[in-house]
Amino acid sequence: MVTTNIHAFLTPPLTPFKSYSSMWTQQEMRKQVEDALKSLLAKNKQEIEAAHSCLDIVYNDKITELIFSVAKTLSLSSEIKYQAVEIYQSFISSYLDSCVASCSKEDLSTDKVLKQKARKIKEEATPKALACVLIASKLTSNKSLFTTTMVSSLSWLKLHPRDICKHEIQILKHLEFRCCKISPVLEYIGAAVSIAGLWHGSSEPFTNKVKGLNMKCLSAECVQETAVELSDFVYLNREQVYEKLCCSLTGQTPRRTSQFQAMFARVLADRMLLAGSLVVAAAGILGGTAAVAPVIASLCVLIPVAPKDLFIFATCILESVHCPLPALCDLVQDESS
Repeated sequence: MVTTNIHAFLTPPLTPFKSYSSMWTQQEMRKQVEDALKSLLAKNKQEIEAAHSCLDIVYNDKITELIFSVAKTLSLSSEIKYQAVEIYQSFISSYLDSCVASCSKEDLSTDKVLKQKARKIKEEATPKALACVLIASKLTSNKSLFTTTMVSSLSWLKLHPRDICKHEIQILKHLEFRCCKISPVLEYIGAAVSIAGLWHGSSEPFTNKVKGLNMKCLSAECVQETAVELSDFVYLNREQVYEKLCCSLTGQTPRRTSQFQAMFARVLADRMLLAGSLVVAAAGILGGTAAVAPVIASLCVLIPVAPKDLFIFATCILESVHCPLPALCDLVQDESS
């Protein structure tokens, strides 16, 4: 009788890795980034096409300030606070869509019903925002934030734990428990930082000009950290920053008509434009003129954003934080004109 030795816990064979110089070439790294970027760009395109015309209600600076303040008080991570904002915005967008679907054409023409719904949202905004923080903490941490802990730490809100729990259940049911685990904003920023670090250039006139520059290398960690800090500012002052962007793009102040809001909503929904501009602005702070042009050129190789759009938005962001971008070389200014 032949006996077979069964080894339940065999040590897997060692795989010989290539050396750093031969394995991690720029071409291979770029291929990995491009593959990961495809789904992100598809998602971004979908969000732009489905941009809600009432994004001025969805993107509420005061609610963002509340969520960020709560996150700071409770020492929560950036991932949790951005995820909470994301869940809140998803809920409000979905809620507004359901309101529009249930309204008659006559009601929609007067906006009366939508204004009533918006008033109700405003009245319940605080407990709903806190419920989103709770949900985000459960999605992104193994140490879930309990309602009692939140209420005791934020006694000035004068809310009972069961009130927050009620809104938490309502939000989860309305979203059909579909809450993304990673904040798209931080994910886009991370992707943009990765792209900016893979300088390849292309055959386009703009990138060909940039190849002649002396490029200043920046730490990816520093760029990431600075971009996230700038993102905090943009989220807390979204109306101010985007109005400045609108003035730069159109030469006039934003008009509060429904038609204009519907058009500009596509700009508001473009996360890749925001993330790319934040990374360009971060490069401007850390490396000045020598870093901005190469970063813009790197980003435009892989993402469908025009160099001038990144340059304009980054300039608006930096002007808003009173840190204007230094006079750039003529090639970027020419491309932006």
